Amino acid sequence: MKPSNGRAHSPWTPTIGVSGDRENARARRVLLVASSLAGAKPIMQRLREEGWDVVRYRTVREGLRALDPNTAGQAPFDVVLWDQTRGLPADGPARCRALTATSLLPLLVLCSPHHTASDRVSLLNAGADGVVRTPPAAWPEVFAELRVLTRRRPELEQAPLDVEDWIGVGPLRLSVARREVRVDGAALSLTLREFDLLHYLALNQGRAVTRAMALDAVWGVDAPVSPATVDVYVGYLRRKLAPAGPRLAIHTVRGVGYTLRVHPVSRAGY
Repeated sequence: MKPSNGRAHSPWTPTIGVSGDRENARARRVLLVASSLAGAKPIMQRLREEGWDVVRYRTVREGLRALDPNTAGQAPFDVVLWDQTRGLPADGPARCRALTATSLLPLLVLCSPHHTASDRVSLLNAGADGVVRTPPAAWPEVFAELRVLTRRRPELEQAPLDVEDWIGVGPLRLSVARREVRVDGAALSLTLREFDLLHYLALNQGRAVTRAMALDAVWGVDAPVSPATVDVYVGYLRRKLAPAGPRLAIHTVRGVGYTLRVHPVSRAGY
């Protein structure tokens, strides 16, 4: 599917940012999902004025195709921006979940003042890495979020496999360079935030991690999210780590936070 971005675009043409991004070989690349061209135009213009390279897709389905690693001739993206300023559809959280389940790319959602707190929470619970109110008033916040999300993302180039890169915690193996998680050798599909939180817990195996510590390490010091967000993501991780059985568990440390622990299980237990 050819992207509808309003101009001729060569995905492999190097571009240089104009706002503090000149040191990069190319501008940070945004995949914009926006159903309305009229609504997308000012967003695309503002992003390009700040040195971001942006390609627009009309639907989540088209965006998912663009995120497919098998898409020929497609340069990599750094972040996904989803325009929901014209209203969140009833299946909005499901579409959001589809975007985050398909790729480790961070997802930022643009909403309107008419979105309720419940709407924003549902998007965060569905895997969105951030939800920002309608531009233009919020553009400084939008760009701050984009900078944080792309700064925290690892380099796009695949690092060579290095045994020392893998962190081992019981049946769990985690590679930061490859953004891969395996349990007993089987790959585990995690979103960007889930991966970062599990990585932080693994680095602090056996030690209590407070919610504040997790927020600072995974979401950033100034992230507009509450400590309850950590609880939500711990719940996601617990469900996904279920195949490890009783050998690996995220325990609640009452009044403090969480800790990742390994529990040896005798063969007779299987």
